Amino acid sequence: MADSVLAIQKGFEFQAKFFWYKACSLYRPGSTAVEITYEAESVPGFDDVTISFDPPRLSTYGYSVSRECYQVKFHVDHSRAFDVDALTDPAFIGAVSESLLQKLYKNFQASEEDYATTNYYIINTWGVDRNDDLNYLLNNEGAIIFKRLFDGTTDRSKMGKIRKKWKEHLGLSDDELKKVLRQLRICANSPSGEFFDETLSYGLSAVNLKPLYDDKRTNPYSSLIVRLHEEKSNRLHKDNLYAILEQEDLWVTTTTNEKAEASAGIRTFRKGAENLGLETDKFLCLLKHFESRYILDESLWQGEVLPAVQAFSQELINLEKPIILHLDTHISTAFALGYYIGNKSGTEITIVQKSPKGRALWKPKLTASGEETEQWDFSEISVNSDGDDLALSISITNDISAEVDLFIRSQLTTVVSVLHAKAISGCGFSAIKDADHILQYIVYLNRKIRAWRIANGTQKKIHIFISAPNSFNFFLGQHGSGYGRISLYEYDFEGIRTGTYVQSLNLP
Repeated sequence: MADSVLAIQKGFEFQAKFFWYKACSLYRPGSTAVEITYEAESVPGFDDVTISFDPPRLSTYGYSVSRECYQVKFHVDHSRAFDVDALTDPAFIGAVSESLLQKLYKNFQASEEDYATTNYYIINTWGVDRNDDLNYLLNNEGAIIFKRLFDGTTDRSKMGKIRKKWKEHLGLSDDELKKVLRQLRICANSPSGEFFDETLSYGLSAVNLKPLYDDKRTNPYSSLIVRLHEEKSNRLHKDNLYAILEQEDLWVTTTTNEKAEASAGIRTFRKGAENLGLETDKFLCLLKHFESRYILDESLWQGEVLPAVQAFSQELINLEKPIILHLDTHISTAFALGYYIGNKSGTEITIVQKSPKGRALWKPKLTASGEETEQWDFSEISVNSDGDDLALSISITNDISAEVDLFIRSQLTTVVSVLHAKAISGCGFSAIKDADHILQYIVYLNRKIRAWRIANGTQKKIHIFISAPNSFNFFLGQHGSGYGRISLYEYDFEGIRTGTYVQSLNLP
């Protein structure tokens, strides 16, 4: 009994903290959010938290969103996972008679017009079964990929059976099912506990609210929303909530209305960065160009991603203030952002570096200190004496030299020489200590690259392959203008497409 009560308490706590995380968007610069509700009425199955926008915000798919409705579910373990059948099983969401899809459909029936401008989110700590077809049907934002589900096949095909199951469950046609599913977002594997506390604190701090404190057992926000719910003040306009937070002394008192520093983020994959837009003052979301870690079309790297990164870099430079930068993105985009900001723009950058131990703020000192020691184990391999290009492999997190050699010999026959640079201390997450350590790596690497290019021809293009934290990739990119023409590559870790490297960006 005690364990079950504790699980319920944790569930309420998670819902309360999620409410405050979304409440931060009421005060984020550029947000059109105006009202938030805790335990809303007349929103079947998605009433835990709702947030309204006036004017409506623009979704990544181009349609207007006037409201977001959330179902927030916490679980103490991973005994179950989302799959195709879970969406039609009432027990999966702790219900008796109505499944998740049926509750979603009830919202559609209430007002098709309102439904078309409302997104319905499932925030759940359970993940998606990687062996189930649902894993193939969800994109980076948790939306159903229609071109896969509605692929023109018959009811006897794999996708046809799923369509038939869901249509019969709701009594709908293909077109009606599309209308219902279009607004659904399944945000599985949601962080909780200490991981969500850290995310919430970033969100609170970003809008000048007091963060959660690591040395305290309780937080004032959870108890406040419970009290407001008891007072039946659970529907809150941004102005009313501002006054309540002021009364509770939860705003950070400052002597100026302008923050001394800005926060910024770039996102090309969703996991771990679901709410990055709420945590940052400047935000570049490129999810629409990707499915999972894979770009929809290789031409989008150069045609869409690179111009967006270049424009975003100029926005950051124009802020003319120190920047705390979140890099929830591919190696190539982290490198390119550093490349365009450069190391002579005068922009002071602190990277939010993620690791298995959590987040850390990595900011290099303006001057080097301490004794310099060699950081790299270098080796050079001759490939094609008639080649016109060079290749550089950088191994910090993982040793990629063997894969790079194999790829070059089979795919890049124009390469004359390969320079392998491996962390001399051994590859792994502990190979880099902090931002100053990164600069030591880069100083020694630049010396070697300069000599290597002189020996082989400074006009040759360099194909660059990297396995390193994004903080390293960004700071290395800041030095990239000295490398001449560059081609960057991404690796297919999951082996779903090529199982090897794919060219991404060309610089400059």
